[in-house]
Amino acid sequence: MGKVVTLGEIMLRLSTDSGVRIAQTENLHTHYGGGEANVAISLANYRHEVYFASKVPENALGEGVRKHLNRYGVRTDFLLTGGPRLGTYYMETGIGERAASVIYDRAGSSFALMTENDWLSEDLFKNVDIFHVSGITPALSSHWKENTVRLIKAAKSAGCKISLDINYRGKLWTQKEAGRNNC
Repeated sequence: MGKVVTLGEIMLRLSTDSGVRIAQTENLHTHYGGGEANVAISLANYRHEVYFASKVPENALGEGVRKHLNRYGVRTDFLLTGGPRLGTYYMETGIGERAASVIYDRAGSSFALMTENDWLSEDLFKNVDIFHVSGITPALSSHWKENTVRLIKAAKSAGCKISLDINYRGKLWTQKEAGRNNC
């Protein structure tokens, strides 16, 4: 099986019961998740050696993230700690014709505030077959737009194949911003 590194922000999802609107709920269900973390867990289920690279706060929520990923066999050697908070999102679970609705609360999160690549590329990509990242990460900030490109280049230099999930999120940036090539 292959060795894979996924990079992205894992968040705390707070979701309503099916069919209940956020403004009407008195209870929210919690779950850790995010596009890249979900890919990591799926690949670990197929017995790949998977590492998740991110940054979470050094508190019980950050520890919860680590335990969640480890529970599914995802390695957290590249899970950094520090920063002020874990990003969250609220999901109003859809029902019937009504689609799910999401409200993001991720500005100022530990991952989003990273301005530099805090991983040593030689360590992050050593003997790695595939580097997976999504279009969500560069949407988080101008720093992440630049860091994503730098990390992809470092992975390619190390001989990794690149897996890119385009995953455009209109709530994070406009199509015009996503289409700019200022990196």
